[in-house]
Amino acid sequence: QTQILIVSGLGGEAAYSRHFAELSRTLAAAAHERFGIPDSLILWFGEDSVLKERRYRGQSTRVNVERGLAQMSARALPGDRVILALIGHGAGDGAETRLSLPGPDLTAADFQRLLGRFATQPVAVLALMSASGDAVATLSAPNRVVITATRTAYERNEARFPAQFVKALAEDVADADKDGRVS
Repeated sequence: QTQILIVSGLGGEAAYSRHFAELSRTLAAAAHERFGIPDSLILWFGEDSVLKERRYRGQSTRVNVERGLAQMSARALPGDRVILALIGHGAGDGAETRLSLPGPDLTAADFQRLLGRFATQPVAVLALMSASGDAVATLSAPNRVVITATRTAYERNEARFPAQFVKALAEDVADADKDGRVS
């Protein structure tokens, strides 16, 4: 089985809030429709506390995200795959790299601790946020892949990579050799 937790953080202004929600919605839909992940194994938390959408599980507070990862680890069997997608504004550097959330933020060090529950599962961390590059050293671990939207913490402007990455997963545009897999 594959489980995915999508966390979209604070937009800060309406255009970013809409953009982060749309990226998250598209990623959740692709997880189900293209990759066959059951809706029950897709957890999406976002900025809005009352959004009524399929696969949306509530506001992306620290408590909800921690609870979501705990639920995932409780049902994960050895060899199951785990995906953590972080979408939004990032800040900080190194272990203090963080995703801006409603209320207290979660840092790379927090995610490293929380992901420690998945010792027998391969984990993919998609840090699709600005200033995410410095998180690689903290988030790296055996049996884990970390993808960031930026190379360093100093790249604090909106990253374009997340939109292209999600599009590649959601559409046939990234299957260069047409073998049914993202190339």
